[in-house]
Amino acid sequence: MNWVNKRLMREVQAMHKLSQERDEFVKVLCLFIKEGIFCGYVMEHCKHGSLRQFINRIENISEEYKVFPFLTAKWMLQVADGFHYLQTRESGSLLHLDLALDNILVTEALDIKIADFGLAKNIADSIATQQSLELEQRRTIERRVPEKYDDLLRQPDAYSDRYLYGICVVEAFSRQSIQQLVGKEVDKYTAMVKEGRHLKSFEDLLDKKCFDVATDKDEELEQLQSTVKQVVRLTAHQEPEKRADFDTICDCWRDCDNLRMEAERMFVQDLLHADSAEVEHSSMQQMSASDASDNRVEAGGANALEVVSSSSRVGAISTAASAVAKKIAFDSMPSAQRSHEDFFNEINIHLTNYFDDDFNYYPRNACDYEADEYDPRETLHDY
Repeated sequence: MNWVNKRLMREVQAMHKLSQERDEFVKVLCLFIKEGIFCGYVMEHCKHGSLRQFINRIENISEEYKVFPFLTAKWMLQVADGFHYLQTRESGSLLHLDLALDNILVTEALDIKIADFGLAKNIADSIATQQSLELEQRRTIERRVPEKYDDLLRQPDAYSDRYLYGICVVEAFSRQSIQQLVGKEVDKYTAMVKEGRHLKSFEDLLDKKCFDVATDKDEELEQLQSTVKQVVRLTAHQEPEKRADFDTICDCWRDCDNLRMEAERMFVQDLLHADSAEVEHSSMQQMSASDASDNRVEAGGANALEVVSSSSRVGAISTAASAVAKKIAFDSMPSAQRSHEDFFNEINIHLTNYFDDDFNYYPRNACDYEADEYDPRETLHDY
């Protein structure tokens, strides 16, 4: 089995185990295996997609309300809780190494789920390899930790995830991509980080894009503003040993107004419901009743299926996934009328039709599956 297959299976194994242990991690519902080759997986439906996508969406929902700092703080607390668990779990600390807003998913309830464990490693086994070197070389500058600017082969450690978390905090509150802000001035940005001047730049960005434009300015918001800057200084420091652990970061967030976090979450949900109702009303005026029904099913399934190509033999599976997602939507039908078994069977039917061949799928306990044609002991790292 090639290294791509191994890496993908390793990622699924990590997500599967972690989601059984904690709610902050996305759940894996089933796998697809073709002739002993891992072809893809189905994960739980996270209605609002990635956190980056969702932040961009809610920014454009209301003319009056552009920023939601307390809801963002709630998300960052949930991420910090998840990473505190990763770095302290009894069965072995785990490095994620690819934390970004694109790898944090948002559920219908506006909670977050941490995903994408393709680069994850046990801390005890976190040695640099040729593969990790190539991945570091492809990283955009804001997601390369400062200690690797001059040493790409430096051994990964817990400080790396803490720095990436700090970058996520800046981007989530400012609603800005640091990569886009840096643009072609990579050398200038690198020099600024090495000298520690990036922290002040981050603070100015947070003020300008978040707290200076917030509508409800009061004592609680000022406290949150101070906390956000403190968290950024504690995590995005250029010297790794000065980055605080996630337990400390969680304590910082918990000192903020938790009632305000929940109130803002409910407020944003109301905005989303109103926006969805308006969009649906507009769509209904432009199409027949039957067309409108089909459209709702398609929209409901758009993020329901995550299938990852792992070999040229099944390279077209990502295209099939798109077609399947448009045809089925588990969330669009009442659970009393449709079971998970029905859902997986329908996926299997569509994939079989697409490839004119049989696909095998394995449900929730798939990561523990062992059979003659597929032995996970050959490919899975024992976390």
